[in-house]
Amino acid sequence: MSQLFSCSLCNTQLESANSNSSFQKCDVCGNQIIVPPEARTPSPNKAVSSGILDQGRKIMTIQREISAGRKANAIKIFRETYNCDALTANEAIDAIERNDQAMVTEMVLNLNNFAKDEELETDKFTLGGLVLWLIISVAVVAFVSYVIITLTR
Repeated sequence: MSQLFSCSLCNTQLESANSNSSFQKCDVCGNQIIVPPEARTPSPNKAVSSGILDQGRKIMTIQREISAGRKANAIKIFRETYNCDALTANEAIDAIERNDQAMVTEMVLNLNNFAKDEELETDKFTLGGLVLWLIISVAVVAFVSYVIITLTR
């Protein structure tokens, strides 16, 4: 069943393409749009996609906390999400406040469970999987930044 959502650039109503793709091209302006999760067909690898979406939702929650002036709560949520120390979380929150996307992306990649050497089994991961994971992580950070910029206007 298709669902409607709007293009972020021209506000044209679009119908989901009934796929599990995260992106869809707007027929009017050609913009690549992030398809809302509820408009996608469930992914066969739900554990991976839901983990990335959960992290994206947490970053959006962190952004709301920062915007509301609750930096300490944002640090707490970041620490719980990425299982890191207070200093690292504080540096990440400062980077988010400065809208330093490159630093935030690097920190998230370094803190993510994927980067933990003791949990990493390199023979089970392919280069394609790593590249896909990296692209999705960067897309989540870019989307969150876009939302922040849109909300602060």
